[in-house]
Amino acid sequence: MLSLIRSQLLKDRARTSGCPFRIRHLDDVIESDVTGVRRKENEKTLRYEHFDKEQQNVVDQIIRGGVDLNKLKCQQAKVVRMFVCSSGPDFESERNFLFENIYPSVRQYCRSNYGIDFQLVDMLWGNPRLPSTDPKQMEYVYEELRHCQKISMGPNFVAFVGQKYGNFSLPNTIPTTDMEEILTVTQVSGHDDKLLTKWYQKDTNVNPNVYRFQASADTDLETDYENLVEMFQSASTTSDKLSTLYCNNSDFENLLREGLLSLDKKNADDNCLVYIRDIKNIDERLTAKNAGSFVDLEQESCTRNTEKARRINMLRDFVEESIAPSNMVKSEIELNGCALNEEKSGEYVTSIGRHFFSEVTRLVNKQMENREKIFEDSLINELTLHWGLMKNLLVHPGQDEVLADVRAYIMTDTDQPLVLVGETGCGKSSLIAAAANDINGIMQKGNLAMPTAIVTRFIGSTSKSEDVQQFLYYMCHQLAYITGRFRQDIPSDYMSLRNFFIDFVKRGEYGGMIVILLDSLEKISTTDNGHKLDWLPPRIASNIKIIVTVNTENENMVEKLDNMLDQGVIEIPKFSHNQSEDALKLQMKENKMTVNYNQWKRVQMALQSSSTPLLSELVFQEIMKWHSYDHVSENFLDQSIDDIISRVFMSMENKHGEYFVRRALGYLTASKSGLSQLELEDIMSLDDRLLNEVFINNNEYPHLRRMPSYFWSRLRHDLAPYLFQQECDGISTWRWKHQIMATHAASRYLPDDNDKTIELYSNMADYYLGTWGGNERKPFKHPTVLMAKYKLVERHAECCRHVPQQPLMLGENVFNNRKLTQLPYLLINSERTEDLTCHVLCNYEWIYGRLKQSSIQRLITDFEIHDDREVKLVRDALRMSKSALSVNRDALGTELTGRLLPHIHKHPNIKNLIRQCDLDAQRCCPLVANCQIYSAPGGPLQYECNVGANSSTQIDIDVFKSSDGIILAAKPSYSNRLRLWELTNGDERPDVMLPLGDVKSTKNGRFINIFVGDNMVKTYRTESGALHGEIEYGPGKISSSKVSNKFLAFVLLKGSGPYIIDIERNEVLHKFKYHTHAVAISGCENYVAFNAERSILLYELPVMEKRCVATASDVAHDILFINELPKCYVMTKTKLIESITFDVINRKFKSKSILTDMNAKECILSNTKNLVVVRCDKTLHVIDTVLDKVKARFQKLPPGFFVDSSSTFSGAGFTPNDRMIVATRYTYLIVWDADTCVPMRVLQTAVSPMTKLFTSDSIDKVVTLLQNNSFQVWDLDNLDRDIEHSSEVHQGAVTSLAVSSATEYILSHDDKTPDAKIVCLASGTVVDTLQHSENTGDRLVDVIMSPDGLYAVTRAKLLHTDALSNMTFEPLTDDVMWEVETASKVFHAISNRYIVFSPSSETAAFVTCAFYNSCDWRENIYNVFIVHPETSSNYAMDFPYHTEFVAPPKIVSKLDDNFFVAVVQTCKRNVDNVTNKETSRWNEVRLLIQKLNTNANPCEQELLRVQNLVKEVGDDDQFLDVLAVTDDNVLAVYAKGVGSYEFVTDKGIVPPKYIRKGAILLDIESQIVLKHIPCFMEAGSRIDNLQFSSQYSMIIDDDLRIFNYESSSFHSQSTSCKLYPGSAKFVMDGRYIVGISDNQRDIIVVRTSDDKNVGSLFVHGKATCIRVADDDRTVVVGCEDGRVMVLSVILEFADPLREHIEKLATRCEEPEENDLINNDIRRLSLSTPDQHRLSARLRTAHIAEERKPPPYTTLERAVTISRMSNRDRDVTPCIQQ
Repeated sequence: MLSLIRSQLLKDRARTSGCPFRIRHLDDVIESDVTGVRRKENEKTLRYEHFDKEQQNVVDQIIRGGVDLNKLKCQQAKVVRMFVCSSGPDFESERNFLFENIYPSVRQYCRSNYGIDFQLVDMLWGNPRLPSTDPKQMEYVYEELRHCQKISMGPNFVAFVGQKYGNFSLPNTIPTTDMEEILTVTQVSGHDDKLLTKWYQKDTNVNPNVYRFQASADTDLETDYENLVEMFQSASTTSDKLSTLYCNNSDFENLLREGLLSLDKKNADDNCLVYIRDIKNIDERLTAKNAGSFVDLEQESCTRNTEKARRINMLRDFVEESIAPSNMVKSEIELNGCALNEEKSGEYVTSIGRHFFSEVTRLVNKQMENREKIFEDSLINELTLHWGLMKNLLVHPGQDEVLADVRAYIMTDTDQPLVLVGETGCGKSSLIAAAANDINGIMQKGNLAMPTAIVTRFIGSTSKSEDVQQFLYYMCHQLAYITGRFRQDIPSDYMSLRNFFIDFVKRGEYGGMIVILLDSLEKISTTDNGHKLDWLPPRIASNIKIIVTVNTENENMVEKLDNMLDQGVIEIPKFSHNQSEDALKLQMKENKMTVNYNQWKRVQMALQSSSTPLLSELVFQEIMKWHSYDHVSENFLDQSIDDIISRVFMSMENKHGEYFVRRALGYLTASKSGLSQLELEDIMSLDDRLLNEVFINNNEYPHLRRMPSYFWSRLRHDLAPYLFQQECDGISTWRWKHQIMATHAASRYLPDDNDKTIELYSNMADYYLGTWGGNERKPFKHPTVLMAKYKLVERHAECCRHVPQQPLMLGENVFNNRKLTQLPYLLINSERTEDLTCHVLCNYEWIYGRLKQSSIQRLITDFEIHDDREVKLVRDALRMSKSALSVNRDALGTELTGRLLPHIHKHPNIKNLIRQCDLDAQRCCPLVANCQIYSAPGGPLQYECNVGANSSTQIDIDVFKSSDGIILAAKPSYSNRLRLWELTNGDERPDVMLPLGDVKSTKNGRFINIFVGDNMVKTYRTESGALHGEIEYGPGKISSSKVSNKFLAFVLLKGSGPYIIDIERNEVLHKFKYHTHAVAISGCENYVAFNAERSILLYELPVMEKRCVATASDVAHDILFINELPKCYVMTKTKLIESITFDVINRKFKSKSILTDMNAKECILSNTKNLVVVRCDKTLHVIDTVLDKVKARFQKLPPGFFVDSSSTFSGAGFTPNDRMIVATRYTYLIVWDADTCVPMRVLQTAVSPMTKLFTSDSIDKVVTLLQNNSFQVWDLDNLDRDIEHSSEVHQGAVTSLAVSSATEYILSHDDKTPDAKIVCLASGTVVDTLQHSENTGDRLVDVIMSPDGLYAVTRAKLLHTDALSNMTFEPLTDDVMWEVETASKVFHAISNRYIVFSPSSETAAFVTCAFYNSCDWRENIYNVFIVHPETSSNYAMDFPYHTEFVAPPKIVSKLDDNFFVAVVQTCKRNVDNVTNKETSRWNEVRLLIQKLNTNANPCEQELLRVQNLVKEVGDDDQFLDVLAVTDDNVLAVYAKGVGSYEFVTDKGIVPPKYIRKGAILLDIESQIVLKHIPCFMEAGSRIDNLQFSSQYSMIIDDDLRIFNYESSSFHSQSTSCKLYPGSAKFVMDGRYIVGISDNQRDIIVVRTSDDKNVGSLFVHGKATCIRVADDDRTVVVGCEDGRVMVLSVILEFADPLREHIEKLATRCEEPEENDLINNDIRRLSLSTPDQHRLSARLRTAHIAEERKPPPYTTLERAVTISRMSNRDRDVTPCIQQ
C-alpha cells in the first residue's frame, strides 16, 4: 500500500513541476516502485471488475449517466432504528430494563463493529398522554413506525405482547362516500349524527374529498369516545358499502399489523422481535389498582372485557405464527400485589435482555453481510445521493428560457464555463436538475452523436461535496473512470487534485463530450480556500462543458467569476407573478389538492410583490396545511420569504412548546453538519433546563432522565418539508433543506453574544467530549413543581443520562467521525478555547484520528479556527509534515516531536502533546527524536523556496494584497510562468501565464502589467490570467514606473513622457512631452507628480489638470508622495533629499533640504507615512516626515557580527503600523524597533547575500530574495522566539559522522566545505566549528572521534598542495587532530594514510606517507607518528621498509601497555653477493606487532605468519585483517589459499572480493591463540565493513548476513527490507538492526531474531550516513540537506516514557534564557568560516567590477548644494548606530 502512495506522490509532484520552484522540507520527491503489471491489477477493483455484469452495468450508468431514476436504489442511512410496540404501560419494567441496561451495549456493539448508530424508539415512553384516543396524536406514532421501517439498516420492530388489547382506534380521515354512508346508517338506526359532525368536518381541498377529525375546544374526546366507537362499529357491521371497517382494531393491533403481520415471513424474521408475556395470576389480581395496566377491564368494573380478551388472544396467535421461534420469547410471570414479583421478574427481564442483545446483534450482522455491495463503494454512494436529489427536484415553469441558454451552450464550440447567477430561491438547483435530466434522458434513449457523460454535483447536499478536497477527489475519480484513465493515479491532496482537474478540463482528452453541472458554488467551505475557486479554470477544452450556479448574495464570488469570463455571468431572470402561480398550481395538481376562492385570493396577495420558486414552494407547504373549512386572515400570508419562514417557526413554537422548539432547533442549527435523531435526543438529554420544562409539562418524571423520543419525532414530522437527511461522517443527519431556513433559524435561536447560545454549543461539546457518557452521573436541580409532587427534600441531585461514551476509536479501524469533525467547531463557538486546545488541537489521539479519518489538509484546516500561538505551532508542524504523513500516517508522533521539541518548555499544551506522542511511539515507530530533527515552526523564518534559476538570472518578486489574501508573486525573467503563493501559509495559487517582460502588479493585486518588447504594456487579470488590454507606447526602455490600484505611470529612458494609463479602462489618460526622470502617484490616487529637469509638476487625476509647479534643487531622480496635502520627497541627481509641500489653491510650494548622501539609493515610505527610510550603501537614514528631519542613522550592526566591508544595504522597509524597520545587508536581515531605533534581531539562514527585500502593509511578514535565487518568508510575529526554523547543521549533504556518548558530542561534515561541526548529542545544536582550511576548494572526506570523545580528527582532500595526497594515491589525506572542548589543533599530519586511537584515547598513531611510487609499492616509505594528545607530544615509530599495509592498523591495550598491530605485506629479496644485484623477490604477509613506548626499537617488532600461530592452516593462508574484540584481545582474520595480495595503484592493496576465511582470537601481549575459527563468515563477506554488536555477540556484513560470534555460526540473513549499502548497524547488542532504506527515504528497524520490520521513520530528503552511539540506543543520521538527526531506539522497555524518554535532555532540562541578540551573535558566529569565504569571493568580484568614480562636475555640484542646504538644516542630533 505504501508503494502505491509513494508512486502517487511522484506523479503528483511531476504533474506540478512545470517550473522548478520548490519549497524546502515541504516538497519531498518519492520514487515510484509500482510496475505496470501491478498497476493493472490494482486498477481492476477500481474499475469494478469484481462485480457481476448486471452490477457493472448499473455502476457504469451511475458514473457516466443514462440512469433510470425510477429504478435507482440508494444505500440506507447508517442507523439501526427499532420501533418499540406495546399496548401501553403494561411492559414498562421490560422497556425500562432494555433502555437502561441492554440498549447501551447494543449501541456500543453497532458503533464499534460497523460505525453505525442504534436506537430504540418508544413513542409511549416518557409521554403520559400516549396511547391516546386522539387519532391525530396517534398519527405521529404510526409515522414514526414507517420512518423506522424506511431507514433502518437492520431490525426495525420489537413488540411486547401481553394480555392487554388497548383502545379501538378512531379514524383520522374518512372518505366522503364512507362518511355519507355512516351518517345514513346512523340516522336509520335512530342515533344522533350530530356527534359525528361535531368531531369530523368535510375538507374539499383534497381530491377526493375527505372528512377530517377535528379536536373540539370545548369538549373532551374521552366524553364522546365510547359513543363514537359504537357508532363506527355499528355502521361497519350494518353496511357493506364502506371501503373499510372503522374502529375494528385497536391502535396496538394496527401497529402490530403494520410492523409485523403485514410482512412476509422472511422480512419478519429479518426485522422483527417479539416478546410475549402471560401473567398467570392476573384474574386473581383484577381488583388491584393498576390491574387495568395489564388487561382490559370493563368500565367502572373490575372484570375483564371479554371481547378485547378474545381479540388479544387471537392477535397473539397470529403473532406467534408470523415469526420464527428464534425471534420470539414467551414468558410467564406472576403479580405480587400491584407489581410484578421482584425475584422472578428480575430473572425474567434479564432473560429478555440477553435474548434481545444476542438477536439484535445477530440480525445486524446478517443485514450488514447482505447489504448492497455496490453502495459500499464511496464513489458510487456519493453519486447515487446526487442522482436521488436530482430526481426529487421540481422543474419550475418559466425556466425554459434559461434552459434554452444551457442547451445552446452545450451545443456551442466554446472554451469557457457557463455561470448562472441568481438570488436565493430563484430555482438554480432545479435548473441544474432539469439540464441533467435532459442529458440523462437522451443518454437512456441512446440518441447521441458522440459518447457523452454527465457529472452532476449539488454542492452542500452531501458532506463530501462541501469540502473542496473531497469534492474534487470524487469528481476526478469519476472523470478518470469515464475517460479510461487509471484511477489509482488520482492524487489525494488538494493542490494535486486541483492541478489534475484543471489539466483535465483544459486538455479534454476524451473522445466525446463531458458535461459537468455544479450547483451552488457558494456552499463550498473555506477549507483549502475552495471558496476562492482557484480550482475552476477560465479556459477549458471545447468538448468539456462546465455549467455552474452561484447565489448573487455572494458578491465576491460573483465578481470573481465575472472577471474570469469574457462574456460574463448570466443572471437567472426573476419569476413573474403568473409564473409563480403556474408553479404553485402545478404542485397542487401533482398532490391532488386545491383551495377555495378566498384562500386563493390570499395566495395571490402573497405572490404579488415577490415571486421566486422558493417562495412558491414555501407558500405551497403552508397551503398544504389548509382545509377548506379554515379561515385564512388577510395577513396570514405576508409578502416575503422572511415573513413566511418566521410564521413557520412561530407555528411550531405554538404547537410544540416555545422552549422545546427553541432548544431543539437551536441544537439542530448549531451543528456544523446536522444531527441524527439519536444525537439530538442525547444532547437534549444533557440539557437540564429543557428536561425540566418537558417534565413539568408532562407533570411526571420518567424512569430515566432522558428526552423522550416522541417530542422530536412529532416536531420532525411537522418540519418534514423544510428538512432533509444526508449522510455525514458515516451516519444519517437532519439538516435544513434551504440555506435561508438555516439563516433564519440561526438568527432566531442562536443570537450572537448570547449566554443561551453559548450554553447550547457547550452542551453539544460536552456530548462529543463524552463528559457525561457511559455511567457518569450529571448533576441537576429538581423543579419545584415536581419536588412537591414526588415529595422530594433535596433539590440537588445527579443522574446517569445513558448517553454513549465518546472514545475516538469506536473499534478496530472504526473512528468516531462525529467527534472528530464536530468538536473543534463546537468548542470554539462555546468559547471553551482551553478545552479546544487541550482536548482537540493539542491532543495526539484526536490529531491522529482526524488524520486517519480524513486528509492532512482537512486536519490543518481545523486548526485555523483558533488563533492561538500553540495551536498555530502545531498547525505549522503538520503542514511541514505533509509529505511524510501522506506516505505513512503512523509517522505523526515522530513528525510532531521532531518539529515541536524546541517549544516544549515554553508551551504546556505542546509539552503534553509531545508526551502523548512519546507514549504512542512504541506502537507506531520504535525511533524517538531526542531533539529537533526536522524544520521547526514558530521561528522568525517561516519557509524557504528555491526558485530554481541560475544565480545570474533576474527574478521579479512582488508582494501585494488581493481581495482574498496577501500574495507573493515570483517570475524568473526567462519564464512565462508567474508563480503565486498565499503569503500567510505558503499555499500555492494557480500559475498565471504571461509574456516575457518586467512585471508590475497593482497595489490591490487585481491586475498585472507587463512591459513587453520596449514598446507595449500588456495588462492581465490576476484572477484568471486573461488579457485585460494592451497599449503601445514605444519604442523605448522604461527608466521608472509607478503603479497604484487604478493607474500606471512610467517614463522612458530616452524620449518624452511620462505616460499616465488608466488600468481599468485600458487607455492612456495623457502622454506628456517632457524629458522626465521620475514620476509618482499619490496614495489616494488623486495626484500624479513628475519632473521636467528641476521642475516638479503636479497634476490632478484623472482629469489631468495642472495644479502646481515646484522647483527642486537639482534634477529629480525619485519622487515619493508623503501625504495628501500634497507633500512629496524628492531625491535629486546629486543625492539630496528634500521635501516639497504644494499649495494647490494658491499654486505655491515650500521646500526644505533634509540630508545629502552621495550613496543614497532609494526612499521608502512607512505605512503610516510618518517615517521615511533613505537607503544608502552603508547607512540607513530614518526621517521623521512630520518634522522633516533625520530621526536616526543605522550604519553598523551590533558588535560580534562579521560583515564584509564591501557589502551594502540591499533593501529596507517597514512592518504594518511602523512598529519595526527591517533591512537586508550582506547575508543578514536586521530588525530595529522603529520607536527606540534599537536593534531587535539579526537573522540569517543561508550564507548567501540578500539582494532584495519586500514587506507587506497588512501582516508582519517579510520576503527576502537571495543571490542564489531562493527566497525566504519571515514571520516577524515570532521575533520573540529563539527558534531555528531549520535543523540543518551543514550547507551540503552530510558525508560522515562520528559520535561520542562520553562527551555527548557528534562530529560531522558535508561535501561542500572543509569544515567539521561539533554538535551537541543532547540538543542537536552546533557547538563549534572546526575549520580544517580556508580554501573553498578543499573538502573533508572523513571525521573521527577518540573513544573518550575528547579529541577529533578531520581528514581532508586539499585542492592545492604540494603534498603526496595530491598525487594518484587516493587513501592519502590531510589530517588534523583537534581538542574538542577548545576546538584547538593538537597535531597536523600531511599525506596521512591512517589515524588510529588507543582504547583509552591516551595514544594515537598517524601513518604518513613520506614517499610514494606509483609504479612500485615496495618503494613506498611510511612514517608512524605516535601522538599523546593530552601532552601534545609525539615521536616516530620505525616502520619496516618495502612494506605495505594490507588493512588499517589498530592500537590494542593490554593492562598498561599499548601495541601497534597491523597486517602488512612485505617484500623479501635475494641479492647476489658478488654483483650486489637482486636475483629474486617475493611477498610475504605478516602480522606486525609493536609495543609502544618511547624507547621502542625495531628489534622489538614482531612479524608473525599465520602458520606461526596455528598449525592447522594451509601454506598459502595469509593474514587479512585484525579486529579488536573483547577483553583487549584481537581477532586476526586470515584468507585461505592466497599467496600474496595485489596492489592497485590509486587504492593500495585490495584483497579478493570472494575468499574463504578463518580467524584467530589472539592475546596480543603473550601471542597465545585463545580460539581458532577455521571457517569465519562467508566467502563474499567484506572484512573491512563488518559490524560487531556492542557486546561482540553478533556480526553483520554488507549483505546483511548475520553471524553468531560466540558459536562461530551463521545466524540468518535479513531479507525483509532492502538497506542502503553499508548502512546496517546493530543496536541493543545485535537484537535489532537499524539502517537506511535503499531509497534513502526511511530509517528502518529490523528485529534480528525473526527478520521482522518493527518500524520506520521518514527522513524528509535523503539519509546519507548513520552511526550508533556507545549507549547502543542512540542513533545519529546524516541527511542530504545538511541535517543531523538524533534518535533513540525505545524497544524492550517496560515503560519507555519513564525509563528513557523523560530522561532525555530536551524533555527534562529547560534551556537557559539569553538575550535574543546575544543568541543571534552566538549562532551566527558558527558560520564565520563560511562568511569569510563568501567575503573573499565578493571582494574578488568587486575588484573585477570596480566602478569608476563619479565625474568631477557631479561632485562639484553635490558639494555646492550640500553647503547651501546646510545653512537652513536643523542641526539637532539624531540617533546613530
